[in-house]
Amino acid sequence: MNASKNSSISSLFREILSEHLGDMIEPGEESQRGNPARSAEDKEPDKRTRLIREIMRQYDLEEFETLPLVRFEQFFDGNFDDRSIAANAVWKEIPDLDGIFAELTRISELPSVADVYVTIHECPEEDDEEDFNIWPQAEGLVVTTTLGRESLQSELSALKPDYCNEGWAYDGHEATRPVPELEEGYRAYTIGWD
Repeated sequence: MNASKNSSISSLFREILSEHLGDMIEPGEESQRGNPARSAEDKEPDKRTRLIREIMRQYDLEEFETLPLVRFEQFFDGNFDDRSIAANAVWKEIPDLDGIFAELTRISELPSVADVYVTIHECPEEDDEEDFNIWPQAEGLVVTTTLGRESLQSELSALKPDYCNEGWAYDGHEATRPVPELEEGYRAYTIGWD
C-alpha cells in the first residue's frame, strides 16, 4: 500500500471517529473523555462529593451536640444507596428510596411546612475507593412546620417513623450548632426510626 493511500485511509478513519466522538483526536493527543486518570481538580465535584463536603463542613464546626443537617433534596439527589435512610425500618415495609423521596416532596409542599431536612449520623470518605458504593447514612429527619405533633405524624404515616419529637434534638441534647431560624408559629420536629 503506498503512502498517499495509507494517509487517505488514516484521514477517513479520523473523520469517522470525529463524527462519532464529536471532537477530532489529533495524533499524540490524549482524549480527556472517559479518562479515569483525570484529576478531581479538572472537573466539578459530583453530587455525592458535594454532599459529603457539606456534611464534613458541619462536622468541622467547633461545638455541636446535634448531627449535621442537609436539605432532603440534596440528600436524595443522586442517591443510589437503598440503606442510606431508615435502614432499621426495612421490616416495616416502608417505601423504597424513591418512595421516601416522593413522600418527603409531598410533605415539603404542604402550605404548613417550611422545610424538610435529613440528619446524618455516618459519612463515608469522599475519596476512599472502598466507600464509593456508600452514600452518607441518615439518622432521621427534621421538619419545620406549623402543624402540631399529631398532625405531622399523620402526614408521615406512610414512612412509619418510631418517634416524632419537638425540637432540634439528638440524643436528648438541644442543638448548639447553627440551625435555620424558625419563623413565628413554626416548630421543628425530629423524626426517626429506631
